[in-house]
Amino acid sequence: MPYNKEAAEQFKKKYNLTIGAARNRLIRSIIFNLLKESDHHYCYRCGEEMTLDDFTIEHINPWAYKEDAWELFFDLANIAFSHSKCNSAHVRRDTKHVKKHMETHFKRTNTCLVTKTRKCYHCKKKKPLEEFVKNKAKSQGRGYICYECRPGRRKEEKRAKLDTDKE
Repeated sequence: MPYNKEAAEQFKKKYNLTIGAARNRLIRSIIFNLLKESDHHYCYRCGEEMTLDDFTIEHINPWAYKEDAWELFFDLANIAFSHSKCNSAHVRRDTKHVKKHMETHFKRTNTCLVTKTRKCYHCKKKKPLEEFVKNKAKSQGRGYICYECRPGRRKEEKRAKLDTDKE
């Protein structure tokens, strides 16, 4: 974003914020809104809902002091979102905890590997992974609809299909 020094000074004087800081806030808001729209605004660590004020971007596999640091830093599959408190608490833990997460590899679902829970796409309730239909094709080997919602959803889909066939 090209701007001149005078415009930058006026902006800082008027808003008490540099253009760079304002730009970073805007980018952060855009990212959070996209997460919320796609229903991925839940903490990677604890599974709870995040807000704009407390979410952070973190690396699943720590990149610092690694030979392939450049690749790890920019690898989008290595990025997750979490509460700032969960992110900072995780950094202070030993590396065995990090290795456990790296082995199970989080794949951008509504699944929290720490609490072994997932949010049902139908009823929107957070439930233990065992309450979801087994499906080897999905991450964590479980589907996205819980056992409780699955029969009701199938009936709704059949009813909708029959209604469209009659027309």
